[in-house]
Parts: sequence; C-alpha cells; structure tokens
Amino acid sequence: MLLAEADRTAMSEFSARGKVVVVTGGANGIGAALCRRFASEGASKVVVMDLNVGVAQSLAATLPEHVGVAVGADCGSELDLRRVIVQTEFEHGPSGPHRARTPA
Repeated sequence: MLLAEADRTAMSEFSARGKVVVVTGGANGIGAALCRRFASEGASKVVVMDLNVGVAQSLAATLPEHVGVAVGADCGSELDLRRVIVQTEFEHGPSGPHRARTPA
C-alpha cells in the first residue's frame, strides 16, 4: 500500500468526535484545514499549535464556541511539543492518538 493510501485509510478511520486534538502547524494551510475539519467533526477541543500565536488565535476564534484554543510553540522543538501536550492534557483532558511524522 502506498504511503498516501495508508494516510487516507488512517484518516477515514479516525473520528475527532469528543476528543481533544492538538494540530501542530495549525494556523495555516493543511494544519488550519485539519483544525476546521476536527471542529466540524465534533472535537471537544482543538488546540491550534503554531509558532505564530497571533494567527493561531485568529483561527481558533473562527472555530465553534469553546472549541478552539491557540498555543504558541515551535513544532521543531521536542521541549515545546512536550510542554503543549502536558499543558493540554492538564487543562482539557487526554489528547490522542499521538501521531508524529518525521521527514524521510
């Protein structure tokens, strides 16, 4: 199975309904589209994580009431990623599933 096919299959099996979702690079492009999709699927919280916290706040404000949360963080920093996950789980409950991608 091609990688793109595997990703489509995984996304079609994932439901955001009732979940806390953290989207890295969530303020623009594909990340912003994912934030909107997860919110429309009924996620209880969508954490828009981006280095540009102002743009992340703007996007979070467009999501349904009380769903969007903006967090300023560097997706390339393991320390920042860990901080956001711990902070998110403390404030909003468990997030997951955790799925990280690294460049090939």
